[in-house]
Amino acid sequence: MTTLSNELSDITRERIKTIDIYISDNERAFADICITHNEIFYCLGTEDMREDGHISISDREFNHLYRGIINALKNSDCCCKHRTDLIRFKMAITLIDAEKISHNQASIVPHSITEIIECLSNECDEFIFLEGFKSLLP
Repeated sequence: MTTLSNELSDITRERIKTIDIYISDNERAFADICITHNEIFYCLGTEDMREDGHISISDREFNHLYRGIINALKNSDCCCKHRTDLIRFKMAITLIDAEKISHNQASIVPHSITEIIECLSNECDEFIFLEGFKSLLP
């Protein structure tokens, strides 16, 4: 059986084309984010507002984001196996050879989702919005 850590062990910066993340509280708020090597495209929304935009990022910022996300996913193998149904979380890493590694709230632990949220919100001020989802995670 292949573990999540084994699946991610050979992912390098050069192999990644995009990292796509979608998170929603199933009712009132959502974030749809696409990270490339030099830009982040996003759509954030609530019942009352919607913000679409993009942010240019440096190599250092991309490296920090991809490493933080990969490490959070790898940690999903060693943490407790509690799952959550209070949020909807989808993530896909698309590689340059068109292979996709996909996960959702049923395949990774809430602690890993929290780590991904922290990685994004610490790197980009626009993603402080994501901090609100952490209260829905056990």
